[in-house]
Amino acid sequence: MAVPKRGSWVKFETTQFYKSIQSFDNVKIYYSNAGKNSVIEYFLDNSTSQKINLSEGDEVQEIIIQAKDSKKFELRFLGGKQPFFYGVNFDSDYGIYVDNFSMRGNTGISLLDINPKTLHEFNKFLDYDLIIFNYGANVSSPNKGIYTLYENKMVSVIEEFKKIFPSTSFLLVSVADKTTKRGSEFITNPDVPLLLEAQKTIVQKTNIAFWNLWDAMGGNNSMNTWVNAVPPQALKDYAHFTPDGGIRVGELLYMAIQDAFDKAK
Repeated sequence: MAVPKRGSWVKFETTQFYKSIQSFDNVKIYYSNAGKNSVIEYFLDNSTSQKINLSEGDEVQEIIIQAKDSKKFELRFLGGKQPFFYGVNFDSDYGIYVDNFSMRGNTGISLLDINPKTLHEFNKFLDYDLIIFNYGANVSSPNKGIYTLYENKMVSVIEEFKKIFPSTSFLLVSVADKTTKRGSEFITNPDVPLLLEAQKTIVQKTNIAFWNLWDAMGGNNSMNTWVNAVPPQALKDYAHFTPDGGIRVGELLYMAIQDAFDKAK
């Protein structure tokens, strides 16, 4: 969340890196806490500026701007009561869209700190089809009690999200393989099976979908294969994926979802 001062601005531009993000057709701005005198200004590509008076109130508001085949968007806060800006969406009227709520080094437990009222209000606009929980890799301890605590907290997180997003499906992605050096060999970190079992219990208690990434990678000691692949699919820290590895994980997840869909039919 950002609280801008008078004259604050932000600029977004597309990239040619992926065909799917070379342009956008809609801009959606999310904010709250504005006043009658709160005014923003925006520019699309090289067009002249447009001004918008924000709607007052403490609920999350949405502004939709038509921006057919645009590549640049600049937003300025001209003045008035300082609103809370939550973010900007750039999309078109087709395809699959992913909102990545990344919290580096976080176990996922702090999701409970988000105001449920705010999440309810976002759900009115975004109406998510699927929420994927991919947390837990930083839970590491030989103490089994840590995993019981994590298990109980994540059950609370998921049950809270199920109440907030009643029409949404949920999927928990397991921990990936992570190896540690023993002598001259890299073997699966002993903490990984402990966390994996905790995650299996979490999905049993919450009755949500589960994808075992560790198993899909190849199971025990599989991170070695990913690190030594050509090109490498994991980094030399034997814990994190390379961009190529990330693409491979996405492919494996897609195939797992498609397989489950075909079986359901």
